[in-house]
Amino acid sequence: MSTIQSIGSHPGSHPGSSSRAGSAVDSTAPLAGHSAPSAGFRSPAGTIIVPLDLLDKLDVTRYNPVKTFGNPAPVALAGLVMCLTPLACQLIGWASADPSGHANNGAHVFCGGLLLLIGGLLEFFIGNTFSFVVFCSYGGFFFALGATMMPVFNATPPYLMENGHLNADFYNSFGFFHVFIGVLSLLFLICSTRINIVLVILFAAYTVAFTVLAVADWQRAVHNDLVVEALEITAGASCFIVSLCGWYALAESLFKVVNLPVTLPMGDLSGITVGSRTSSRARTMTMD
Repeated sequence: MSTIQSIGSHPGSHPGSSSRAGSAVDSTAPLAGHSAPSAGFRSPAGTIIVPLDLLDKLDVTRYNPVKTFGNPAPVALAGLVMCLTPLACQLIGWASADPSGHANNGAHVFCGGLLLLIGGLLEFFIGNTFSFVVFCSYGGFFFALGATMMPVFNATPPYLMENGHLNADFYNSFGFFHVFIGVLSLLFLICSTRINIVLVILFAAYTVAFTVLAVADWQRAVHNDLVVEALEITAGASCFIVSLCGWYALAESLFKVVNLPVTLPMGDLSGITVGSRTSSRARTMTMD
């Protein structure tokens, strides 16, 4: 066997190295579509000098492109904004909307729950741990919220009173769910200080929203309706800020996907907060 070397290779390179990928072939067999190499192309070391145009025909790697995954973050972000934006408007009470969220329950399950879960699982497969945890956690929250509103899961029927309303025990209990989703959001907020400003605002607003919703649950249990209304408006405003950040991040991500000549700044913070260790590949919540 003799080694193919393309014309233009570095004089001191090892036989077979070139500016293009080299291949080993039988020097006695003619190449397809070409006559056998003449003696004038054979080097003293037994290496056949092949022109680059002929070497291109031997480059099979271009017929087997490397398979890559798409960016799953836009799917999760789309699910978040399609679910949370109308819910925020309902909490605020725009157009006399019902703040309970029952009218939006389908979006809770199939947009907020399903799309966030799919996006999170796909982030896991491409190695983005933080995105995986965030998307799946909030997806689980929306699944749980939707299930609570479905009688088939028997979450609310035991607490129904004769007038059809939920009793105080339900709200006193459900408030703790909002509390600890708020604690989780606070943890995400701390982690986001290593990523970008948009995520810092998003998680800060979410932390406020869940905390206020927990207080609203407990105030509803004691029938303090005026305070509940004010708290729901505050929570709705916070959720609306989360939605705006989600829409912004979604637009930034999609603009990159289609290569629009518009760059939306996310406010990179990776160079401000010093990490505990250096890594060749940061596992952060990417929106590219």
